[in-house]
Amino acid sequence: ATQKREIEHLTRVETTRIRPYGNVTLYVRSDGADGNTGLSNDAAGAFLTIQRAIDVACHTYDGGGHSCTIQIQDGTWALTTTLVMHAHRWGGGLVLQGNTTTPANCILQGNTDGMWIIVSQFASSYITTIKGFKIQRGGAATNIQGVVCRLSGKLFLESMDFGNVGSGAHMSASEWAELAINTAYTVSGGAAYHVSSDLNSWVALGGFTITFTGTPTIGRWAVSQRNSGVLHRGGGS
Repeated sequence: ATQKREIEHLTRVETTRIRPYGNVTLYVRSDGADGNTGLSNDAAGAFLTIQRAIDVACHTYDGGGHSCTIQIQDGTWALTTTLVMHAHRWGGGLVLQGNTTTPANCILQGNTDGMWIIVSQFASSYITTIKGFKIQRGGAATNIQGVVCRLSGKLFLESMDFGNVGSGAHMSASEWAELAINTAYTVSGGAAYHVSSDLNSWVALGGFTITFTGTPTIGRWAVSQRNSGVLHRGGGS
């Protein structure tokens, strides 16, 4: 019996989460390091990669009623693998934020053909928001998916700039997901679809100004299939 208890103790996995006293901001900078805490906006404190900041925010903290903002430094973040937003425990919401004034100054660029740039997946009891980024392809990529929400995820987008994603979609929801754009945004590049919904999902957009820059070529503005829908709310232009 004693040996059994010792084995159970050794194999038990226990996770202790940080309980903050207030709202938290985590910083990501090109001169940071993933061994840092992320809690200060300098080379000694900031994270180096966006995914490290997301993982810490989602898996290390129990935020209670507080919020967490992951603040990304201006620049072009060349990605070869998908950024994954997980379910989290921030009652006040989790925000991945670039430059909300000029989204084109903070670029999430997919450099691997066929990749998703960023995905938010699995249901969370609390709000997840992505805002202040330009989404585009780069390198040798000819076909990428921009923002994807799936597997019962719920995601808000704000102050975005959708650049050229080639033969992919600017944004999509699938597998019981919900995706909504809550502010004016820009379309500056082409796509096969601007928005796509599939498998019992929905996307809500409109009601705000959509600004087109240049002459982006979009195959279809919206496509929905398998009990899904795209809601274009009135009032926008």
